Amino acid sequence: MDRCNHQSMTGLWMRPVYWEGILAGEITTVVRSGDRSDPNGPTFIPLNVPVPVRFLEQMGIRDQGIQPKLYPDDGTTVELVERIVKQIRDLTPDDLAGGSLDISDPERVRLHLAVIGNTKLPDYGATVTVYKFRLLPPAVE
Repeated sequence: MDRCNHQSMTGLWMRPVYWEGILAGEITTVVRSGDRSDPNGPTFIPLNVPVPVRFLEQMGIRDQGIQPKLYPDDGTTVELVERIVKQIRDLTPDDLAGGSLDISDPERVRLHLAVIGNTKLPDYGATVTVYKFRLLPPAVE
């Protein structure tokens, strides 16, 4: 099994530091940069359908066409149940509930996005997409 092994495929890619929390059902919210609500956009993920989760062993660079290296597919699967698009400054505790500690408030969201993107801190006016999800039984094929 090798689901969602290319940047053009639908799925959630996560850093391995979140692996344990996702599998334990402790992490049920993630934040992504930009507005990812356009069904025709390259980063759109539909709600209420099974979505593979892959864990990154080495980062890629989408803009340069450099694919990441992924850990073997362990079957982790989620269903996105809500998509919230807001500016960082407007994020509420309810929006971020279920997230890892590094996205527990708007200031930490800024730091999180800068670290994972290897960029300067985004402005509080930057748009983000918050996904809330539920863990599904692991895929077997």
